[in-house]
Amino acid sequence: MLQTELLTAGAAPALATGVAVLRCQGDVVELVEMAAAKGVPAGAVVDAHVRLGEELRLPQLRDQLSEQPGDSSWVLAAKITLRDELDEYRVALTGAVVRTADGLVDRFLAHHDRGTSRFAAARDFVTSERDQSVPVLTVVVSELRRLVLATT
Repeated sequence: MLQTELLTAGAAPALATGVAVLRCQGDVVELVEMAAAKGVPAGAVVDAHVRLGEELRLPQLRDQLSEQPGDSSWVLAAKITLRDELDEYRVALTGAVVRTADGLVDRFLAHHDRGTSRFAAARDFVTSERDQSVPVLTVVVSELRRLVLATT
């Protein structure tokens, strides 16, 4: 995804691959640190992170936040900020899954059904209406933030 975005923007293939790998490595380092702090196997935390992303369709939402031709510098800045927040909230939710549901994503989502449903409704609106405007995407990411706050 990131690699494709970079290639589309004109980056050299080696640079695009390297930056994409570094981003993934940053996520892995953070998840491994989380595992060590919680005293659980790193693989379990990474698995929970991936499964949570799949269940909430976070990678697809992140794709909605990609730069589009014609985006102004302010729109680009807003999308970058929203992607950063999305990534931060995903890690925070992973921590909550590990802390409160023993790494079991289904149990976590069932326990937080109301917040998960609100987030899913907002996310699905973006997908179904094809409205990828920054204000609408901001609402979706805010619903994810609400879900994070409900777990603390």
